[in-house]
Parts: sequence; C-alpha cells; structure tokens
Amino acid sequence: MIILVSEVIIYFLSTVLCPVYSIYAAITSTAEKSANRLAVEAFMHYLMLSFLIYVNSCSIFYIHLLASKSFRQECKQLILNLYKSKQNNAMLLTGTGVINVRKQQLNNRTHEHYPMETSFKKN
Repeated sequence: MIILVSEVIIYFLSTVLCPVYSIYAAITSTAEKSANRLAVEAFMHYLMLSFLIYVNSCSIFYIHLLASKSFRQECKQLILNLYKSKQNNAMLLTGTGVINVRKQQLNNRTHEHYPMETSFKKN
C-alpha cells in the first residue's frame, strides 16, 4: 500500500505542473517579458517538459528500493552476481592470456632446439 500511495503522489507531482505551465504560457503569451522573466520561463519549460518526465519514469525504481525489503535484497543479490561474474570473466581472460603466453613460449623454445622439425610438418 505504501508503494502504491508513493507512486500516485510522485506521478501527481511530476505531471500536474505541465498543464499549469501550459495555461500560464497561453495566458502570458501576449505580455511583454523582461530578460529575467524569459529566463525563468525557459527554466520552468525545461523543468516541466524534460526533467519531470524522467523523474516520473525512474521514480518507480527508487520507491520500490526504499519501501520494499525484498526488492532491496534482490537488487543487492543481482549487483553482487554481476560483480562476481565480471571478476570471474576477468580472471578467465587473465588465465587464458597466461596460458596462451606460456604455449607461445614453449613453441618458441621447441623451434629453437629443433629448427628442422617445423619445415617437415605434414598438413
């Protein structure tokens, strides 16, 4: 219930200002405006049409994160699993690189001791 109420409040706050700004802009469209007033209106336009749309979209994640203990645990587990898999991939890449370097060094040593062996290989 807390999550639902929080989502409704955030949705209301992030969307109610857009029509209010549109009405204000329509009413004051014929009025002369100073540079300061134009700057404030440009900022409000940016805030209403750009910023609050993204706040509304991403707020759901943060509401769930703050309100739900099980969601926090799942997020923590997901992040830990991603971190561990990234470490394992890095270790595998490092291990593979070490193995490939060792094989290359062994091949170079073999060719140094037996130079004729490589020229008579069958394909």
